[in-house]
Amino acid sequence: MHKSVDGTTLSEVIGKHDVSIMQSAIDELGAWSDNNNMNVNTKETKGMVFGPVAKLPLPMLVFNNKQTDSVHSFKLLGIVLNDSLTWDDHVAAICSKASKQLGLLPKSTEARRIDY
Repeated sequence: MHKSVDGTTLSEVIGKHDVSIMQSAIDELGAWSDNNNMNVNTKETKGMVFGPVAKLPLPMLVFNNKQTDSVHSFKLLGIVLNDSLTWDDHVAAICSKASKQLGLLPKSTEARRIDY
C-alpha cells in the first residue's frame, strides 16, 4: 500500500518586525505525516516568499532533513503565482498554452483542401 499527501500548502503572514514560524509548521507537518504513515514528496516541496520581505535573506527551510528549493513562481490551483505578486508569469503561461493549442490547428484553409 502506498499513501501520500497531495496538494498541501502552508502559508503565513509575517509582519514587518515579526519572525517566521514556518519551520515549526513544516516540522509539525513532518511529524503528522510520519504519525499517519503518509509520504510527502520532498522533491516537489518548494518555498516562496511574497512581497517586499522576499528581498531579505531568509533562512532556508528544511523538510525531512532535506533543504527545500526556493522558487520565484509556482502553480497553485491552476494559477501561476510569483513572488512579486504580479500576473506576468500567469499570463505568460496562459499565452504559451494557447499558442501550443493554436499550433494544432491547420495553418490555412489551403492546408485542409483535399483534391479528388
